[in-house]
Amino acid sequence: MQIPNAAPRLLFRFQEETLAVSPPASLEVMRHQAMLHVSIINISAEDFILSEETGFSMELSLSIGEGGGSLFTPRDQNGWGIILCPDGFTSTMWNYPPLKKSRISCTIFPKSGKTVTLKPGLSLTFTWDRIVSTAPEGYATLQSAILGLNDAGENEKLILSDSIFKKQAETRIRQLSASPSTGAPGQEITLSWSIENADSGLLLPGGYDILGPKPQSSSSRNVILDERIDRFYLNLVGNGSGVFQDVNVFLMPPRIVEFYLDHKKNICWGVHFSSNVQLIQKPGAKSGSPVSFQANSSGTLPLKEGTEEILLRCEGLYRLERKLVVPPVPEFQYLYGEFLTYPNHQTVRLCWKTAGLASLSVYAWDTDSYVLSSEKEGCWEQAYPAGLYLTYGFCYETAGGEKNILYIRNEVTSHEMG
Repeated sequence: MQIPNAAPRLLFRFQEETLAVSPPASLEVMRHQAMLHVSIINISAEDFILSEETGFSMELSLSIGEGGGSLFTPRDQNGWGIILCPDGFTSTMWNYPPLKKSRISCTIFPKSGKTVTLKPGLSLTFTWDRIVSTAPEGYATLQSAILGLNDAGENEKLILSDSIFKKQAETRIRQLSASPSTGAPGQEITLSWSIENADSGLLLPGGYDILGPKPQSSSSRNVILDERIDRFYLNLVGNGSGVFQDVNVFLMPPRIVEFYLDHKKNICWGVHFSSNVQLIQKPGAKSGSPVSFQANSSGTLPLKEGTEEILLRCEGLYRLERKLVVPPVPEFQYLYGEFLTYPNHQTVRLCWKTAGLASLSVYAWDTDSYVLSSEKEGCWEQAYPAGLYLTYGFCYETAGGEKNILYIRNEVTSHEMG
């Protein structure tokens, strides 16, 4: 016996209006995977007690076929999906009822020992996930047969249904990203994508076939950054139409985030956006030859005895060099010069900090000779034409009367007696 549908006490509704379905000839791994939500809504004036003891259950059923009224076709057996239930309920898998190969059904029922009260005006929502359909466009119906409502007999069912429009899914790029999205020429980054309903696809520049011999809806590829390329394109063709999307990669000049000597005389450094890092320890004129070390982007290295200058050279979009002078007297807390070389010009940055000196004068020899500063601590920056030879001198006197000059050059740095 069925309870007449003229005066239902429950509503059964899809929350969504459309379901995207893939073309029948599409690659299975490329088909759109959808999620729908169905709800039962208490529109009566009484509470509904839903439990194993009341015999509550809700059987969902739908038709399978090639017509517009079917939600799936016979080839969609891997796309029926699963019903995810709110707390207190569970569900069976979709299956064929006996002798009804044109329909499938799934039953929702309370968990053992669980009781749920559905109050007037409230709803219960069930999530239908992993739906993959190749059915044609049209309206399809999902039917629910509900047992165990208040005042219903043991075999009395409330039959409710709702329809959803199946609309053919388009070829789509769900996601395209670069990680990291900033880098230096020569650095490796990862391009990742997620696509649907594509018959062919190219990653440009380079023309990489993203489907290849084993198509996947989500994949990635590592690429080496080139200073001539700051954008990548993904072009797809499917179902007679094309779509493309681009992603920017921002090329950054090298940046030194840290470069110093610690209290144990270890050289410490950290660099961003550099494809090649070189560390050079330069001793005094009588202490041997410079020692060069191919470095990682960050690390520590013991200071070689006799070293007077440490050079950190970073290659990337431009060349960045920082020359750190090993303090000859304890009054120098730090002293370095930084040189950034562009195609048509260069920039210089000098930084120093001292404590306890009797005097300090900073001289510059570029296109002229002049005093930059007499301050015991400071920072100075200047831009110059490319290829210009630069020399800076730090003339100091200690409290004990020792006088020296430290030189920093954009080619050579040395410590000379004044």
